[in-house]
Amino acid sequence: MKTFSFSLMIALLFGGFAVSAQTLENLEINPQDPVFRKKYENVDFNGKFSVQVLKDNTNNYFLVDFSKLKDKYEKVFFLSLVFRNGKVVNIDGDLKQSKIWFLSDTMNSVEEINNLLQNLKDQTSKSSNALTDDQKAKWLLENDKYK
Repeated sequence: MKTFSFSLMIALLFGGFAVSAQTLENLEINPQDPVFRKKYENVDFNGKFSVQVLKDNTNNYFLVDFSKLKDKYEKVFFLSLVFRNGKVVNIDGDLKQSKIWFLSDTMNSVEEINNLLQNLKDQTSKSSNALTDDQKAKWLLENDKYK
């Protein structure tokens, strides 16, 4: 697995962490590793749905606040929108987590990706509100790859 190192610039903010332009150099990005995940458990989203937490020469790494998606339907539907979009790649398929990792090429601005992720969340909420529980269950039977 590719390794990176980084200089960490984290400030305590309101009991959480505010993250600013962390550059990777020798850090292995592995959201499945509980030790790695624990380092980012207190990231402060400051009311946003996503936040850039790391970057390297190729990618920006984002955390998405999955606790803002209300059920499995919304989580799976959101990930299907991400997959179809192509600008963002999910690198963390554990839907039980409250924060999920994504990456995007640095040619896409951080603002563009944060706006995209928020837009996909809005599309997800709209879809969820338009369907009955039975329709959601049927959709999940046909589309849930995260069983």
